[in-house]
Amino acid sequence: MATDANERVDTMEKKMTYAAALDKAIAAVADAEVVERLTALKASLERKRTKKTDAPSKVAVANAAITEKVASVLESGASYSSADLIGIVPELEKASPTKVSVIMKPLVANGSVTVGKTKGKVIYTVA
Repeated sequence: MATDANERVDTMEKKMTYAAALDKAIAAVADAEVVERLTALKASLERKRTKKTDAPSKVAVANAAITEKVASVLESGASYSSADLIGIVPELEKASPTKVSVIMKPLVANGSVTVGKTKGKVIYTVA
């Protein structure tokens, strides 16, 4: 029983990747058409893996622009609720409190705004 557990641990540490499995399948297959398809599948898999996902999405770019506008409106030392920000910034006119939270997150992260709660309401205070 102990050897079975050890064998399972060894196999878990040496998990085979899809690319390695395709390499083995390509080597084992004699049919040229199947080899061609498996090679194409492996190439597709490698393209997916190397695709750049670091580029910001359209939503992130739009949110960054709104965040800049919010930062320009905020007064030093003042405190704002989500409703206050929705009323002050025209781009947030139809935004939900969750959207306001997403917009404010970069300002909180860089330390220019702090977040607190008062009676269950989220309050943003400009540092």
